[in-house]
Amino acid sequence: MSSFISRDLVEYLTRPLTGQEKKWILDDKHAWVYHENKAKEYARDETISGKLKFLHHTQEAERYKARMPNGILLAAAGLTKNDLPKLPQPDLTKPAFIMNKGAADLIREFKCPDCTQDIDKTKFVTDIQRKEYGISGKCADCQLKAFPS
Repeated sequence: MSSFISRDLVEYLTRPLTGQEKKWILDDKHAWVYHENKAKEYARDETISGKLKFLHHTQEAERYKARMPNGILLAAAGLTKNDLPKLPQPDLTKPAFIMNKGAADLIREFKCPDCTQDIDKTKFVTDIQRKEYGISGKCADCQLKAFPS
C-alpha cells in the first residue's frame, strides 16, 4: 500500500501548479529569503535582543523552507530524488552551448549555468520546469527568477 501512496504523492507533486499555489510558493519563498537575510543581519549582534531576533528569524526561515513544495512533502512520504520523474538532458550541441562552452561544462557537471549551484531535481515540481531544464539547463530557482509567473 505504501507504493500506492508514494505514486499518488509523486503524481501530486509533479502535476502543474494552479495560479494560487504558485502565489503561495512565491510568498513562502519571499518570506524565507526575508528571514534568512534578517538572521544574517542579527548574527553578530551580541545583545540579548539581537540574539533573540537572530533565533526568531532563523526559526522562521527554517519553517518557510520546510513549506516549500519539495521539502516537507517529500520527507513526509519517505521519498528520495530518485522517486521523481527523470529530467531531460539539455542538448549541448545547440549553438548557444557551443558558443558558451562554460555553460555546457557546468551542465555536464549537473550545475546551473546561471548560479553554478548543484542541480537538485526535487525542486523541479512541474512539467514546464523539467522541460525548461531540458532547454536551458537552468535550476528551478533561476527559472523562477527568469519567469516569475
